[in-house]
Amino acid sequence: MITWLTTTQAATFLASRGVTVVSRQGRQAPTPQTVKVWCQRGVLTQTQRIGGRQRGYYLGDQDELETFTPPAMGRPGGQAASPAAPAKRDAAEPRRSES
Repeated sequence: MITWLTTTQAATFLASRGVTVVSRQGRQAPTPQTVKVWCQRGVLTQTQRIGGRQRGYYLGDQDELETFTPPAMGRPGGQAASPAAPAKRDAAEPRRSES
């Protein structure tokens, strides 16, 4: 029998198992919003979406959460956020006037 957990219950369950994610404040327990993103992206595969587009929520399988390890942080494939910007001229360098 499958035991379904809401995203809030899943986040609490993962925190009790010692699962952490990296955030600006360092490593911390996953939030319900993080679990929801994992459901939307297919990281958690045994999920069901209940409700409408705006008020819908996800249910996750407790058995899957028992063996779950969070995905690596960063962009997939190690891609840079944007291409390298061209070098800018030093602001301290005076401009030459054309006369």
